[in-house]
Formats: sequence, structure tokens, C-alpha cells
Amino acid sequence: MINILIIDDPATENHISQESFLELDLKAHFTSGKQNGLRIARRYRLGLIILNLEKEEDGFELLSLLVKDPQTLCIPIVYISSSLVFENPRRIMNAGADDYLIKPPSTRDLTEAVNCRLNTLENYKEKLMQLCRESLEADDTRPMEEDHVLVTLGARLHLLKYTQIICILALKEYSKLRLDDGRSIVVRKSLKSWVDQLPSNNFLRIHRGSIINVSAIERIQKIKARSYVVYLKTLTEPLEFSQRYANIMRKTFPT
Repeated sequence: MINILIIDDPATENHISQESFLELDLKAHFTSGKQNGLRIARRYRLGLIILNLEKEEDGFELLSLLVKDPQTLCIPIVYISSSLVFENPRRIMNAGADDYLIKPPSTRDLTEAVNCRLNTLENYKEKLMQLCRESLEADDTRPMEEDHVLVTLGARLHLLKYTQIICILALKEYSKLRLDDGRSIVVRKSLKSWVDQLPSNNFLRIHRGSIINVSAIERIQKIKARSYVVYLKTLTEPLEFSQRYANIMRKTFPT
């Protein structure tokens, strides 16, 4: 299944749904804002991007960045605009968009535009396959960059760098992420899943209900013979090591 990314604004009246693309065997992902859109597009393999930003200059700026970036320049882009200015379609197409639609696009117009872009790519299949092989060979010799996690909040994708995460606390089948800017976000993911995903050199489980970012540690305090608490950046209250994980902590931070 081909992944497509729809980049819009949080306040955008969205006329696009996942169901619009099921007949084309496409998986639609939604994210908000220029920064999130650009970062996700750069890091993940996408078949197509749809720009649906409210401000015309924001859309034009993001389009310009995407078509100039080596990681995204080959991804087809469908631009959706609210502008009825006659010159606008030519300006957007000249900037690198592969198709242009006026808001709100009908499901038929949108799916036909997407299908047309994908069919055009199919016409260059041999050449693209060659480029893909070269890309894969390059990827095999380059270590994969693992410095972030991708979380879903509602129906939106958000990219979080490891350095942004102070700690992760269990909330049954959910978990709460405390971030370095003071925010807390809740995601539908168990603590065990985080343990399996996060690198052990960056994150340490200190309790059955908590994982901490090692780089966020300010100090570790011994409160009893075999009991410890840890103070983390931006958190006012310390977190407690359970006895089971205190043994791991002593091996990790020998005194």
C-alpha cells in the first residue's frame, strides 16, 4: 500500500478523509503545519504529498522547500488552494506542484488527481526502479538515523526527538510523555512497547510504570539502604526507582 501525507493546519476544515483513497489502495496520513510536514516528509518514504494549508504563502513556502530538498524532490505534490486569483495556478505549478485543485475539492477530483500523478510515475517505471535500486544500495551503506519517535495524537502524526522526551509514565494501555518544554502528551501505547522501541543507551526503565531519559538526569539520591529517587530536568517532583530496577541502576551508574 502506498503512503500519502496530507499537510494542513489544525483549524483547516478538512474535506479529505482516509476513505477517499481506499479504492486506490492508498494509506492517508495527516499532519499539521509546515514544520511537522517538512520533517516527516524528509524522513519517511512517501508516494505522494497533498498540501492543504490555509495561508497561501505558507503553502507556497512549503512547496518550495519540498521541491528543493534532495529527500523529497521526487515525491509528487498535489496543491489545494482557496485562492481564485487567475495567476495563482501557474505560479504554483511553476514552483513545482504536480497538480492544482481549488477548495473544497470533490472526492472525484481529488482521487482523479492523485491517480493521474501515480499513473504518470508508472510510465517511468524502469527509470524509477533504477533510481530506487541506487537509493537502496546507498541506504545499505549508511547507518539509519534513529534520533526520534513518531507518535499519533488524535489522527495527526507528530515527530518527537529523543532529546525532547524527559520521561514516559504508564497509564494502563496508554502512556504519558513529559517533554522538555513542560508539556505532557498522552498516546495509546504501552510502556512495554516503548521499552522495545527506545534505545537502551538513551532511556532507562526505573519502575514498572516509568521510563526516564538518561540525558535528563540531574541527580540520583539514595533515600534508604536500597531505595533511590531520581531528579529530572523540568520536573519538580522526583521519580522513585523500584527495588527491581534499582539493581539495574547501580550497574548502569556505579558509584
